[in-house]
Amino acid sequence: MPSVVPPIAGTIVFIVMFEPQAGLVNTLIRQVGLPAPAWFSDPAWSKPGLIIMSLWGIGATTLIFLAGLQDIPKSLLESASIDGAGPWQKLWNIILPLLSPVILFNLVMNIIGAFQVFSQPLVIGGTTGAPLESMLMYMVHIYRNAFRYFKMGYASALSVVLFAAVMLVTFVIFRSARLWVFREDDGSGT
Repeated sequence: MPSVVPPIAGTIVFIVMFEPQAGLVNTLIRQVGLPAPAWFSDPAWSKPGLIIMSLWGIGATTLIFLAGLQDIPKSLLESASIDGAGPWQKLWNIILPLLSPVILFNLVMNIIGAFQVFSQPLVIGGTTGAPLESMLMYMVHIYRNAFRYFKMGYASALSVVLFAAVMLVTFVIFRSARLWVFREDDGSGT
């Protein structure tokens, strides 16, 4: 369901849930006896609020992990049990190596997505990144320079820097994948 809800609508729902005075989250926090934070009004709490909000969309990643787990042959796990392997040994020696291509895919896709955080901070903090520019993410900065200050050349240069950073991080991940991603065809790393 979270994948179907547009990011703007989901953000508005979270703004209402995290409202400082009457929001559901702060009401529950007050009932426990803790002080309720001003989630999107306080610079110290704005990023934790965004992190909690981003957990709403982990359904696709979870489904990909579930598909990877279902692809692990039951015969390998049964053989390991017969040989006396415990749960941790099966996890470390069978499940994680066979799941490593899925881990690589999810890692790359989520890091690229993390570089492109845009709609939630824009809806909450606007182009100013309020409060005190704590919501001013890099994509919002590019948008602000392009469409608020009309510095298209500068915004384009920022976009090229973003592209280069994403490419560099992705390249490092793929280079390191040779050491930790298992391939069934030859039994070695990628």
